[in-house]
Amino acid sequence: MILVAFAIKLEDGGPVFFVQPRIGHDNRIFNMLKFRSMDAEALDFEGNVSTRRNDTRVTKIGRLIRATSLDELPQIINVLMGEMSLVGPRPHALGHAPATSFSGRSTVITGSVMHSRQA
Repeated sequence: MILVAFAIKLEDGGPVFFVQPRIGHDNRIFNMLKFRSMDAEALDFEGNVSTRRNDTRVTKIGRLIRATSLDELPQIINVLMGEMSLVGPRPHALGHAPATSFSGRSTVITGSVMHSRQA
């Protein structure tokens, strides 16, 4: 994790972590941690814009850590803090949260440190 953090910092001097509010268990909002993989100026903290294939906002180091899912590693801190679990539904970003209540979904502890990328 230290090598990834060093590489991100060395590439453009921006922040190492991307912190985004997410909706978790019982509709509680928590700050999910990830290694930053996009240009610092292009970050979308509310999650209104999804990443696309060949997204120009993704940095060179970002491409590598996304391809290997290393960008997800800091979420282990969320797991240790009890905000996420290793398995379960992915917590929604505020910009992607459905307008209706989560009902049964919100009773499941959200999480999963590693997720496959969709094309």
